[in-house]
Amino acid sequence: MLEIVHIHQSTKDKMDSSISQENSLPTRFGKCLEISSIDARNLKIGEIPSQPQDEPMGEELISYVVDNLSVKGALALDSRGFFYLDLDDRYIYDLFDRLNEIGTEIPPYFFPGGYGAHISIALSSEIFSREQVAHLLGEEISFTITGCYFVKPEGWEGIKRVWFLTVDAPELSNIRIDLGLSPKIHNHEFHITFAIEKEFLSLDDFLSAKEDKAGKGFIEINSKAARQRKIRHMQRLSDYC
Repeated sequence: MLEIVHIHQSTKDKMDSSISQENSLPTRFGKCLEISSIDARNLKIGEIPSQPQDEPMGEELISYVVDNLSVKGALALDSRGFFYLDLDDRYIYDLFDRLNEIGTEIPPYFFPGGYGAHISIALSSEIFSREQVAHLLGEEISFTITGCYFVKPEGWEGIKRVWFLTVDAPELSNIRIDLGLSPKIHNHEFHITFAIEKEFLSLDDFLSAKEDKAGKGFIEINSKAARQRKIRHMQRLSDYC
């Protein structure tokens, strides 16, 4: 059960706190996949990243996590040197399934050798000693869910929106500091990405669509069927990873 503590602040303090949190919310995703950045000079007007927005279903999704999922993960390191907190894959499967958005996709974290649901701790592009973390691997770290948002991501070509949970995890910041890194990646909140929306609909969306019976020349996407198809596909794929 979450305990809510009310803190009295002046109007100015509340505004400063809100601005500070907005500036720390992540807008750049796919870093763990080593996606190259896009030259800002080549961005089209319609592709300029937006600021993170509160997900309307956020409270419902957070409540589901608190009631059904473990708020802890195990420290892990992949062959490239990407350091992360390994989570129950239901953080993606279950939240993605409950997100009431047409045309969404599961994040591409289930390729062979992939890491599924996770919290990024240190990127393979950051300079730190891999030997320093060897003795930490497998250690469990707890965290607290603090919010649920969506945003048009920076530097992730073909992706229209990303949905993510923000988490408070002081132990992860301490680990980064011990490695000689900044407390957080790009000063952004630690987070869990659980859904994406591509610029164009996927084949699964069309396989789950039906023609408009009124004959007006458009199709209706069966969002629930499409989501279930994607989840089954990713679960089968992860079984072979």
